Amino acid sequence: MSKAASKKPDPGHLDFQMLKIRGLSIRVGVRVGAEKVRPLLIFNGIGSNSELLKPFIAALDDITVITFDAPGTGQSDRPMLPRRPAWVAKLAATILDQLGYGEVNVLGVSWGGAVAQEFAWKYKKRCKRLILAASATGQLAIPGNPLTLMRMAMVRQMETAEIAGRQEQHETTQVRAGFVQPATSERRAVDTLVQRRKQEHQHCRITRKRRNPPRLRYARNRVSTRHQQAGVQC
Repeated sequence: MSKAASKKPDPGHLDFQMLKIRGLSIRVGVRVGAEKVRPLLIFNGIGSNSELLKPFIAALDDITVITFDAPGTGQSDRPMLPRRPAWVAKLAATILDQLGYGEVNVLGVSWGGAVAQEFAWKYKKRCKRLILAASATGQLAIPGNPLTLMRMAMVRQMETAEIAGRQEQHETTQVRAGFVQPATSERRAVDTLVQRRKQEHQHCRITRKRRNPPRLRYARNRVSTRHQQAGVQC
């Protein structure tokens, strides 16, 4: 058996082809998978070519993956002017039409997440599921449905409460094991009283120095010494 025949196929391999769309040559990569599984369309991050997705594609199951080099990146032509996400989303729809794919799942990474959202909003019938990775809903934007924002906040509160519960349980375990002393209310009261006494003592020392400065004490001592020498009682 030859080495070529015994070599296992690369699961992250993409078959590339150049498509002519709107006067630009766009480099498109496809990994053909199972026909019964819905294909996955990937919008990559800004400035990234399709080769960066190979480890991720290799980790996926046997599904068809479609991706492309955005205009100006990789081996795709650079347009004369910068293009908006809506233009790139329409470009992706044209790619699907030329390849013969209909309904797809959409994944957007970073900048590609903005284009993926534009695609999902503009082509609702073609986008079955939308997946966003390291992306956002836009600058200074919040989810359109207030109920969604409320659910996100509730999840955050539940996570905070769970972390606090774990920390309290850990401290209780340490107290029972004898590693730390329990901070009772009586001990807190004593610590507060001691701290207050220290502050009062420090305040008295500062006030005494202000009322009886060093120069005045020196002058009083000199007067007292002269009176004693003259035989006068102070």
